[in-house]
Amino acid sequence: AGTDGTNGADGANGADGTDGVGISSTTYESTTGILTLTYSDGSTLSTSDLRGAAGTDGTNGVDGTNGVNGATWFSGTDETSATTAVENDYYLRTDTFQILIKTATGWENKITTIKGDAGNDGAVGPNPLVHTTTGGATSCTNGGDLITFYLDDDGTPGYGVTDTQLGTAETCSGTGGTSGSKTYFVGRTSATSNGNVLNGYKGANNVCSTDINTALAGTHVCTVEEIFNTINDKDLTSLPGWTGQAWINGGPPGYNTVAVTDCDGWTTDHTSVYGRYWVFNDNGGKSTVTSCNVGKAFACCGGGN
Repeated sequence: AGTDGTNGADGANGADGTDGVGISSTTYESTTGILTLTYSDGSTLSTSDLRGAAGTDGTNGVDGTNGVNGATWFSGTDETSATTAVENDYYLRTDTFQILIKTATGWENKITTIKGDAGNDGAVGPNPLVHTTTGGATSCTNGGDLITFYLDDDGTPGYGVTDTQLGTAETCSGTGGTSGSKTYFVGRTSATSNGNVLNGYKGANNVCSTDINTALAGTHVCTVEEIFNTINDKDLTSLPGWTGQAWINGGPPGYNTVAVTDCDGWTTDHTSVYGRYWVFNDNGGKSTVTSCNVGKAFACCGGGN
């Protein structure tokens, strides 16, 4: 075989390769054990759980020293009754306000008293006196008792009192009023009237008071209240005139299917205007309405019996 020839000259260098990718950051999640690598080109790589198996539990530590018991408070008038008290407990005597502490040998004084000193007395207030005469005084022109108000000499300025003089204030007590009385049904007018009565309400009252039945003298047309006074207080079975039907005063307008206006205050007999009348019976009866062209007696009330 022939001899190896001389090595040829080195060839030219090849082109540089592409730069590799570097690691920009890492993130470890302790709850999963996964490590995540973030590369410079934005790509990532996550590992599997890198945590090892759980270790064996360690030996329990030694218990700490027990703390000192806190103090318990007792109260009353006899500390020896606190039979469950132990050292350093306290007792408040509610009769002397003394605080005692429990020791190994018994109860000892801790604070002699927790009650403060008595406060200063307040200033003496005014002492008003009221004097009343026992009979009618001449200065009470309308009767009644003369009542005099004044303050003792330790009083302060006020009604009837000045800075330099203790004056008096006087007033007269009023006499008692008379008891109120009710008015009741007296009877019905002898004649009938439609709703057109001369002089309205006044004229209707005059129809009652001038009726030929002298028992109606001084009476007036009954109101609903007076009808009910009669029903509530009287024996209807023996009451003269409590029968039939009669106009009554209803006052402010009421409404059925039409306005009910006491025939416009007893001034019209128009068929489209209505008034109230009462239908009497032993059980009290009832109120109803009719047009004002109808003729009816008036129910008359008065008296205070």
